[in-house]
Amino acid sequence: MDGLALGTGFVLGLRHSLDPDHVAALAQFASAEPAARRGLVFGLRWGMGHAAAVLMVLLVSMLVPARLEFGPGYEQAAELGVGMLLVGIALWRLAGVLRTEHAHLHRHANGTVHSHRHRHGLGHVHAHAPTATGFAHGAAGIVGVLALTPLAQGGALGRALVLVAFAVGSVLSMALFGALAGRLFGSLDARPRALRTAAGLTAVAGLLVGLLWIGRGL
Repeated sequence: MDGLALGTGFVLGLRHSLDPDHVAALAQFASAEPAARRGLVFGLRWGMGHAAAVLMVLLVSMLVPARLEFGPGYEQAAELGVGMLLVGIALWRLAGVLRTEHAHLHRHANGTVHSHRHRHGLGHVHAHAPTATGFAHGAAGIVGVLALTPLAQGGALGRALVLVAFAVGSVLSMALFGALAGRLFGSLDARPRALRTAAGLTAVAGLLVGLLWIGRGL
């Protein structure tokens, strides 16, 4: 097996995961639970979901004699689906940011009524959400991933190894990005207003990316 092909697949995996739609999704998960460790976990889960989609298509292509074809219609539908997913994540995060603090009325036994502030966390990420999002991104970008197969030598085994190298690169880059994003948001944890602002801006950016992807898919 050509080491250059494996290295190329790995580097392209590192680069591929840092596409705007991928980063927009993972940054919002990291803003919900702002800590480097949680961001790392989210990145690993996203990467594993993405890798699962890539390797599933690889398995199907090895088992089905006919060559898989993904035409322009598939790419458009995939971009539309990813865009809708990003919009959904952004709206969830905006809702989380907006409900982090509100006033409660409190009535004492003597009849005195006053209000006080009550603060919620910025959100909670369901364990499977990053994995499902990564899988959706992997399925949507499969056309570009399959373009790597001409790099491979050695038939089906060579193609498999190149795609595995690509998947490993994707997992690694998103894990590192998740940890970095979690650390950056975590550095604002002692300043709730700044953290809410950063999380809100991240959600707005994710919403804009989602709308852009929807526009590309229409």
